[in-house]
Amino acid sequence: MAKRYLVNLELTNYFADEVFVEPLPNNLKIKKNFFAILRHVFDNRKSFDGILLFNPSFFWFLAAFLLKLATLFRFRVVIFDLLLQRPETIKDKAVALVKRILLAPVDLFLFLHRDVSGYTEYYGIDPGRCRYIPFKANNYEVLKDFEITDAGYALSCGASHRDYRLLDKALTLVDVPMKIVLPQKDLSDYHNSVIDEDAFGENVEIIRHDFDRTSWYEYLSKCRCVVLPIRSSAIQCAGISVYLEAMAFGKPVIISEGPSTRDILTLNEAAIFPPDDAATLASLIDRVWKDEAYRQRLGHAGQTYALALEGEERLVKDILRALINL
Repeated sequence: MAKRYLVNLELTNYFADEVFVEPLPNNLKIKKNFFAILRHVFDNRKSFDGILLFNPSFFWFLAAFLLKLATLFRFRVVIFDLLLQRPETIKDKAVALVKRILLAPVDLFLFLHRDVSGYTEYYGIDPGRCRYIPFKANNYEVLKDFEITDAGYALSCGASHRDYRLLDKALTLVDVPMKIVLPQKDLSDYHNSVIDEDAFGENVEIIRHDFDRTSWYEYLSKCRCVVLPIRSSAIQCAGISVYLEAMAFGKPVIISEGPSTRDILTLNEAAIFPPDDAATLASLIDRVWKDEAYRQRLGHAGQTYALALEGEERLVKDILRALINL
């Protein structure tokens, strides 16, 4: 008999053997309709084996916890792509403690990164409840729509836990034209990116972006290489979506070592440097910029890796198949 799961987004285009999913009513938003969602799920608890939550917010943590209690822990809860941060302030630590309690009954976590040590240390998530699901390049289906060229600039982009101050230090040691594409300041701050726009030299152009996918991919498809300095404090998979998009275009990627790379990428697929190490970052930027043979090898290996992950259909089927034996 097929297992049946409710899910908090639309997945009706994809199926896996022995798994059926039904989206929650799309007019119910968890923050505004918290009790309505609880009632809907509880009323349907006998028709479904559990609920699959994609990138859930705090309100979903609470809802899942209450549903587990209300069903005497018979209702399964699976979470995909849980984004957590290292708690640094007293307030952060208090919030982390609450999340630790709410996440304790979750049956299965599906992560885009293999290294969950930070999640275990700060949130008590047992690695035995975790499974790795490789992500995919978000531009996989539209690659043919873009001309891949080298317009003579390096590109750094994205908001999640970026360390642009480290990049600034590196760029004082190497003279490379750089574009930095990132969201508006309030959103960058929210995602823990660190940047001082006035500190950069004339070789750096900072572009505040509106998340238009076409122009985003234009920047990626025309750069010479992509540089992703990730903060050493990051315990989540910051930068994965960007580096896979860049790799799919055949662009060499330079990225900090951390959860986004550990046990996922090799030195053949990306130029990986220790976090907080501006000198090594500068050296890699210089090498990738000047050494065409190295640049091509890195770009080709990265592209082979990214394209082997395929697109959305493979990702969703992997997620659904993870539910079969739960």
